[in-house]
Amino acid sequence: MDEILILGGGRTGVALHNLLEAERRPHEWIADTRLVNDADAFVARFGLALVSPGIPSSDRIVSACERAGIPVRSELDYAASRLTCPILAVTGTNGKTTVTKLLADMCRAAGYDTYCVGNVGVPLSTAVGQAGKKSIAVAEVSSFMLERSPSFRPSACCITNITPDHLDRHGSMAEYVAAKSRIFARCEGGDGVVLNADDPIVSGLKPPVKPKTFSVLRPADAWLDGDRLMLGGMPLLSRSSLSIKGAHNVANVLCAALTASAFGIPYGAIERAARSFGGVAHRVEYAGTDERGVKYYNDSKATNIESALAALAVFREPLVLIAGGSSKGIEFDALIAGLPENCRRVVATGETAPSIAAAAARAYDSRVTVVPKFADAVAEASAAAERDGVVLLSPACASFDAFRDYRERGDAFLSLVERLGAKK
Repeated sequence: MDEILILGGGRTGVALHNLLEAERRPHEWIADTRLVNDADAFVARFGLALVSPGIPSSDRIVSACERAGIPVRSELDYAASRLTCPILAVTGTNGKTTVTKLLADMCRAAGYDTYCVGNVGVPLSTAVGQAGKKSIAVAEVSSFMLERSPSFRPSACCITNITPDHLDRHGSMAEYVAAKSRIFARCEGGDGVVLNADDPIVSGLKPPVKPKTFSVLRPADAWLDGDRLMLGGMPLLSRSSLSIKGAHNVANVLCAALTASAFGIPYGAIERAARSFGGVAHRVEYAGTDERGVKYYNDSKATNIESALAALAVFREPLVLIAGGSSKGIEFDALIAGLPENCRRVVATGETAPSIAAAAARAYDSRVTVVPKFADAVAEASAAAERDGVVLLSPACASFDAFRDYRERGDAFLSLVERLGAKK
């Protein structure tokens, strides 16, 4: 039996190691590929390489595997081939986690033993050996995961939207779109594909099966009709009954509902889960109110411009935005152009702060203040906030300049807000 090479550390590497141990398959686990001296000689004994999402195609060990003709597959692809239960898969630029967790709630409401896995922080590998034929795995899948998933075939899948993101990794928008499109590449008759009719890129995709569509603008398989969310021509629930606010969340609910319906989840379970869903951590999460009536919101999961603009659109109060973080090769002119009138100040922080300030200068927008350190930026935003106003952390950037991930950044914000005396 050929030995398997695991590339990459963190949760995914650990999960793959544990899975291969349970399967008694010989393998070697390399958390840091830079530690290997002669890559070509090192990979010669392996018959398969399994990669974590953080390992790019340009990695020297991956390149050595390709030169040697060794298949390189994602953890998603390998784990999916080992599962005996259906997989419902969610991808897109924004809204993935919200749709994934809501879709999982809909499956639970229908009585399924449900595993919420993937890019939500729980590798799909952890479900192998636990999930049975009466289970469902609901997986958030990123473009990084889909890059090397040649055999991945979900029973139903959806794409929430596609806007520029991760261009530093994919190299071009075309490659990014191609990676996202791999979610339905192996779908066949009987598999459900759900697409966003309002997104010009997504609506132009050509899956191998006829897709179902959702829209907040026009009639579709799931759509917003005035105040009513419609599913399959029937009213599902009213917009005002949703706990999660904003037009983007209406689209998220429609997407999850239609994907659940495409798989066969009963209407009643879909409605109950949608009505009770309270959102996800780090996504426009209320963090507290201080003695001046200033409300603080943690939207650390907003790692691109479109996600940040969607969060800004939720509020009508005078607002101070905290933005910035690590670069993904994107300029910030669209962020500045999209700032609403009620956004009184932008506190730019982290690695991308100079780029945000430069975009503001090009637009002759004087609302941006650069504060390099994150803790100082939170203090500055609080001081600048108007009475009964809002401070919103919605970075429009990844977090890797100062934090392990968006969760650590969001937790840091929550802690700093608590120190400022804000209470829930």
